Amino acid sequence: MREWLIALLAVACGISGLVAWRALRRDRENTARLNAAIQSIEGNDFSQIAKLSAANGPLAPSYRTLGLIGQRLQWGQEELQALVDDVTRELRQRKEEAEHATQAKSRFIAAASHDLRQPMHAMGLLIARLGQLPLGRGADALVDNLESAVQSMQDLLDGLLDLSKLEAGAVAPNFQAHPIERTFQAV
Repeated sequence: MREWLIALLAVACGISGLVAWRALRRDRENTARLNAAIQSIEGNDFSQIAKLSAANGPLAPSYRTLGLIGQRLQWGQEELQALVDDVTRELRQRKEEAEHATQAKSRFIAAASHDLRQPMHAMGLLIARLGQLPLGRGADALVDNLESAVQSMQDLLDGLLDLSKLEAGAVAPNFQAHPIERTFQAV
């Protein structure tokens, strides 16, 4: 009878060892699956989420919770990407609108400065003719001042036209050295 008890005890120990070994193996698999899911979520790979939600066993609630967290993170990432795409699209549209407005402004300035140059040129001719007429000493000085003012206005319009050509890309700048003294003397 004693031998029979020892044999039964040996079988019971073997079965409990086998159960413990299977439980340990299952726990290792569960832990490995959980670690893989966490690492995939950390790397923005949410492919493990479906596997977590379908898991069974003692860690199933933790898997489901982690699955929900991963799913929410994925949704947030998708929403954020959609928002970034929308903002980028809007910024491109605004940039294009600004470029069109700049081009329209440049065309307007070019047309306006061209249209303003004609009456300025006519004024310059009329003032030059006025300077040829016999006038008094005070009138000669006034004509000289008028000629100077008209020339300044023509220079400003020329600069405005040149600037609009540069902005429109119609001409390329030709950089060169310029003595600053001449500019100060002119001012």
